[in-house]
Amino acid sequence: ESGILRDDNNNDDDEPHDTKMKNTSLPSPSPSPRLIDKMRLEAIFHPKFENENQSDQQIRNDMISSISSSLGYLEVTLKHSGSLLLWSGGQRYYSKNSTCNKFTGVGEILLRQHFVRSWGCHEDTNITTTTTTTTTDINDDEWMYTKCSNYLQTHRLTLSFEVVSAVLGHHGDIPHQDYMILLAVADRTTGTFFTTHQILEFAQRFRLPHNDTWLFTSVQSVTSLFELYDSSRETGLADSVIETLKGCADGGQHVESMYPHCVVQGNILEGIVIRHVSYAEDDDDDDDGDDGGAVGVVGKDSSPSTTSSSSGAAEDHLKRMSKLCSQSREILKLVPPTQTKITSPMATAKKELLRINLREVFRNSPDDVSFALAIESILDTADGKRGRRRTTVVSKVNGPSFLQTADIPQIASSVLLSRGGGGGGDEVV
Repeated sequence: ESGILRDDNNNDDDEPHDTKMKNTSLPSPSPSPRLIDKMRLEAIFHPKFENENQSDQQIRNDMISSISSSLGYLEVTLKHSGSLLLWSGGQRYYSKNSTCNKFTGVGEILLRQHFVRSWGCHEDTNITTTTTTTTTDINDDEWMYTKCSNYLQTHRLTLSFEVVSAVLGHHGDIPHQDYMILLAVADRTTGTFFTTHQILEFAQRFRLPHNDTWLFTSVQSVTSLFELYDSSRETGLADSVIETLKGCADGGQHVESMYPHCVVQGNILEGIVIRHVSYAEDDDDDDDGDDGGAVGVVGKDSSPSTTSSSSGAAEDHLKRMSKLCSQSREILKLVPPTQTKITSPMATAKKELLRINLREVFRNSPDDVSFALAIESILDTADGKRGRRRTTVVSKVNGPSFLQTADIPQIASSVLLSRGGGGGGDEVV
């Protein structure tokens, strides 16, 4: 697992902090240096694939053997290429090994716009607005963003997104519109990651943009999948590949994303991701259910059903996938892909970021530094008196700095091994 650590002398997680991470001059001639007395794990993200040492044929043979023995199944998702964004609730946004930069700023703006697009323009009267930590104001255009943020902080979860944008460097074909896809959910208390079913159920609960997903549980369907891969991996376009996946997936099941590839990215498809999942691995626990069922689809119940590694496991998984397929279509009816404008009447000047066009900001910025400063200014204005977390590093006036003398790997190891994963009241002295 990879992660991001930060020092914090303040235990109040709900207030913005000034985290010292950048060389600055101290205002006082005789300062009292701020000592680091505790480290907290704030974000973790999923490691890379671990099959580089295997041949394609060996991987395929192992997959088919597992499926023919009813030990597992294959899941297929679309490959999106962009920038990594981690969110642990509140203003805890991280890009890969850094924070408070244009990547985190753009990602935060896109996510907050997504929540208002998905929730701010609808009057869903059957949705509860009370969490275990606070009560959100349904008259606030970001009420569901706040609700999700509180949930992440209460349960110590980190969300990993792929941010696909025209303003953060080109990773492939320029997307038709800037968007993001939820790829992973990490539990920092246990150090584990959600299974695909758990990710989809969690995403639909808050109308987060999950990936398109298909399920393959039989040797026949897997053989058709490999034939599709072999015939189209060099020339396949999104529209034809997606239709073929629908046709060869067991039951034709397709959990549809809120951001269809052909609409937001275009017809140039970077690839598909094929992953083997054992039934034992996907025998996940139920959610805690403290929100009283699904909130993403009014009137639906998205609490996970019980799965089994018995002979009926494939049928159980197909049943769960069918439920997720149905809910994804319901969400698309409520929030159609063509609905891109933020129309909330409460999107005042204070929340101008909800209507900001990032591509216009980028075009009006003469250089990369100006663009980063413009993004920072937009977020500063939006959050007003609530303030923003700052990241600066202060060196001790007399003597070497903490970053020069500390055994960072040892501190990181202590945090990871400490009770509760290094969060809450755990201290590393």
